Amino acid sequence: MTEEKIEWRFSCERGPWCGGYWERLVKSVKTALRKVLAKALVSREELVTILCEIESPINVRPLTTISDDSSDF
Repeated sequence: MTEEKIEWRFSCERGPWCGGYWERLVKSVKTALRKVLAKALVSREELVTILCEIESPINVRPLTTISDDSSDF
């Protein structure tokens, strides 16, 4: 991680309830990784590809409920 210059910033130390929205997204990614990988060992390139495949459906979901009422826009 240091060679890629990644800096960790924690929202609330020991408090996952403080970031419930993104914690749910992390859970979604972890669940998908467990289903895809099980106990398989993969290379870095394979892991990046798998994460991109997992990222796609997570990022295309709507952020809020979609209303049929045109006055909501």
